[in-house]
Amino acid sequence: MYKGGLHPGKAGQHIQDGGCSIGWGHKEVNVREYQVLCGDASKLRWVKQEGALSVQGFKPVDAGHEETGEPLYVAKAMYDGSQQLGKCAPHIKKGMAFAYGHKERTTDEYMVLAHAYMEFLLRTQQECTRAPTRAQVMIVYRGILKNARMFFDDTTREFIQTYAKQKFRTNLHDSDVGRARKKLTQSTTALHLLERANKGVFTDVISVLEYGYGRKGPRKPIMLEATVGIGRREQVFGTLHEVEKYRPAFFALASYQLGRDKLTVSSEALKSTNPLNIAKAQDAHWARIQHRLLPPIDASTMTMLEDRANTGTIVSAARLACSDAHTMELVEEWERVWIKVPEARSVRRYYRRLLESVVRMDVTTRMVDNPGKYEGNMARRSAIDTPKPDLIPERIYAFVESSMAGHTQPSHANSVDCAGLD
Repeated sequence: MYKGGLHPGKAGQHIQDGGCSIGWGHKEVNVREYQVLCGDASKLRWVKQEGALSVQGFKPVDAGHEETGEPLYVAKAMYDGSQQLGKCAPHIKKGMAFAYGHKERTTDEYMVLAHAYMEFLLRTQQECTRAPTRAQVMIVYRGILKNARMFFDDTTREFIQTYAKQKFRTNLHDSDVGRARKKLTQSTTALHLLERANKGVFTDVISVLEYGYGRKGPRKPIMLEATVGIGRREQVFGTLHEVEKYRPAFFALASYQLGRDKLTVSSEALKSTNPLNIAKAQDAHWARIQHRLLPPIDASTMTMLEDRANTGTIVSAARLACSDAHTMELVEEWERVWIKVPEARSVRRYYRRLLESVVRMDVTTRMVDNPGKYEGNMARRSAIDTPKPDLIPERIYAFVESSMAGHTQPSHANSVDCAGLD
């Protein structure tokens, strides 16, 4: 310590007064109390420097500090035929400072003491950020095929060989370094599993057999779909491409009225990145925006429209309600009008035509004591169209009694029910 700072210097028995010599204030200073740096030389190395210290790519050994708290590091340099020890730091612009000949001298060519493990860490980091070579990939690939041929079960052996060939061919030229290294690590793990299984390790043999027969791993969903029909793509959509393929009527309406950007759920609302969870979130989002379409569409009506768009005929469970030609004609008119949304005047005109069509339908009626009670949730016949204003179509009355009345369906959705489209 000297003048509030801890300065690296040189010590030896030949130095005057047997102390430590440091450079400070353009002169050589000898101090009696000092510390000697000790450590394992195999964990340290010298790094050549020129000019002011730059610590890019290595970590120098902390050996002291200035009065202001700036760090100082140990350095050495050849001067006048001898090797001198001193100090260096980024704020010392002339490079290394050391004591020699009763003065503080500087040199711009020197070596700084640094930790050796940084070189290992940097080399390891470079290897981790480099894509695996073809030679590395082929060693693992051939090892998997070789050990697969040695496995005793024919079904498992055939599956592993086919799956390995498919995956290695598709992933050989993956440009994402992190993903490519992860896949190579997974392949290496699979190779070691096969090697242990061929040596007779019971748990590993069972694990390989479970992969081969679809009890776990990539073959499991394929086996489930083939045996019991679980996991069909139509059941969970998840992407706009699949919605357009399996639900063309809904896609045509929603994309025209709301825009394609409104059909995708926001990434901020997702709680999981699992593909199945994302698909379920998308389906729930589409179920919510279905009631924002014009006109609002109940589930059974949409099912009929999708069946008609896919097959040209109504094949759903709601077919019983639409078996007559007049109702099918209404469905066709609905499709023709609403695939592209007209102006508001045409909307009102179309609703009026739907209400007028109710009068021409054969419906069962029921007397209601207080029809005004349901005025907000249903469409009624007017006094002109109906002999008795208190007679309400049976289908509307059933809807009013249901738990859905006044909650999920907008009030004018009942006019679609009146037209016989539910």
